[in-house]
Amino acid sequence: MLARCLQVFFREHVKECLDEDLYNKLLQRIVMLQSWLRARLQRQRYLLLRTATINLQVYLTAVLYHSRWLLGRLSLLPSEGW
Repeated sequence: MLARCLQVFFREHVKECLDEDLYNKLLQRIVMLQSWLRARLQRQRYLLLRTATINLQVYLTAVLYHSRWLLGRLSLLPSEGW
């Protein structure tokens, strides 16, 4: 109730300065949120690619190991008249 009675009237220039200050602070917070969100999404993408790369490396290592093992086994077979 007391707040309704204590209204403050500013000159137009002071009101414009306060509005501009409020607008600038709002823009700063929006930019901060956008950069935080962009960094978060970039981190998720990085972790996804890192996991995929590790899985691919594990798979290729297993394939190479298996193929070398097979070549070793085939070289142990007796040759057929060559």
